[in-house]
Amino acid sequence: MSIKKPIEDVLQISVSLPTQILVASDIHLSAQSTAASRNVEVELSKRIALLTQASSAVIVFNGDVFELWAGEKPTIYKALLAHKQLTQSLENYSNNPKHQVIFVVGNHDGRIGWSSDEQEILRKKFNAKIGFSAEVIIKTPRGERTILFEHGHMLDPDNAFEDPRDPHDKPFGQYIVQTALPMVTQTQGNLLEGIEHLSEPHKFAKFVASRVLYREIFSRLWWLLIPLAITLLARVLIGYGLYSSDGYSLQSIAKIILYTEIAIIINVLAILLAVYFIMRNLLKRAKTMPGASTGVNHNSKAREKAKQATSTDEVIGYITGHTHHDEVTKLENGFYANSGCGTEMVEETKTRFALPSSYVSINHLSWLELELSQDNCTVSLWQSLTDNHKQTSLEKIATKKSLHDKLLAIKKTIIVGY
Repeated sequence: MSIKKPIEDVLQISVSLPTQILVASDIHLSAQSTAASRNVEVELSKRIALLTQASSAVIVFNGDVFELWAGEKPTIYKALLAHKQLTQSLENYSNNPKHQVIFVVGNHDGRIGWSSDEQEILRKKFNAKIGFSAEVIIKTPRGERTILFEHGHMLDPDNAFEDPRDPHDKPFGQYIVQTALPMVTQTQGNLLEGIEHLSEPHKFAKFVASRVLYREIFSRLWWLLIPLAITLLARVLIGYGLYSSDGYSLQSIAKIILYTEIAIIINVLAILLAVYFIMRNLLKRAKTMPGASTGVNHNSKAREKAKQATSTDEVIGYITGHTHHDEVTKLENGFYANSGCGTEMVEETKTRFALPSSYVSINHLSWLELELSQDNCTVSLWQSLTDNHKQTSLEKIATKKSLHDKLLAIKKTIIVGY
C-alpha cells in the first residue's frame, strides 16, 4: 500500500530538562501471548505507569517491538489486541502532550517502514512519531547534546535492508524466520525445540549436536542394558549346560562365564567411549565452522560506531538493540547502550565431568532508563531472568549449575556528563 505520510530517515525531537527516557526493544509482540511477552507486558506497564506521573518523558521503542515476520498474517493490531494491559498503559501515558512516544523501525517490524496501515495504528493509538532512526536533542546549560537511537540491524548484513521503504526488499534473515526455521521445527519437534531463540545463532551446529547427544543418543543408552541382560541369561544357560556335561568343574564353568561377562562389558564401554568422543569431536568441529566466532562480542560493531559518534562534544550516547544482548558501557566521551530484549533465549551452559555443552531456555527482560538532569545523564540497565524449565532430565543432570531466577532489578548504572 502506498505511504500517505512517509516516515523520516532520522527523526529528531527536542527535550528540555529534567526529562526521563525509557528505551525498550526486541520484545517481539505477536498475536499469541507467551510467557515472555506476558512478563514484558506486566513489568513494562508498571514502568510506563510511573512515567505517566513525570512532567516530561520520552518512550523510545527501538525496533522489533512487533513480530511481523513470523506467524500467520501478523499485524500490529493483532499484537496489541493480545497485550491489552500494555496497550492501555501506553495510551494513558500518551494522553499527556509532554509525553512522547517514538517507534524506531527494526527488521522484524520492518513493515512499519512501508505500510501506511501499520503506521496509522501507532499514530492514532499512541500519537507516536516514527523513524528509521532517531535523535533526542537535549537542551543543556552547555549547549545542545544528542543521543542517537538505531535498532542496529543495518550493522548486520544478514538482516539489513537495501531500501527499508520497499515492501519487496527481504533480507536473508527474513527467509530464515519465515521459511527455514518453520521447516526445521515442524519436522524435528522436541529435538530442536527453541532453535529460533538461540542467543548465538552462529552456533546452531553446536546446538544441534548437543540436542542429538542428550535427546537422542543418551536417551537411548538403555538399549545397552540388553547385552547385560543377555549375559545374565547366558550365565544361567551356559552354566547349566556345562555343568550337565562331563569334563567341566564348577571352577572352570565360573571362569568361562566371567570371561564372557568381561568381554561383553568391555564392548559396552567401548561403545560408550566411542559415542562420547565422536560427539566431542563433532562439537569441536561445530566451533570451527564458518561464522562460529562472529558473535563472540555481540555488540562490537555498535560499540565501535558509538566511539566514533561520541568523538565530538555534541553526541553523548548511541543506543541500539537487535542482538538481544543488553549492555551499558561508558566510553571516553560518552556511552554505548543496548536495551537487550523481552523474549525467550536459548543459551549454552557449562556442564559437569567435561560433558558436551547443554542448552537452557531463559526468558530475558531488559530495558534502559535515562535520567536527564541539568548536569548529566544517568543510564540504568534493568534486567530480569526466568528459567523456562524446558531441559530434559539428562540435560539437567549434565548442567553444572542451574539458573536461579533473577528478579527485576538494576543491573548496571553509569553517569555521563554533558
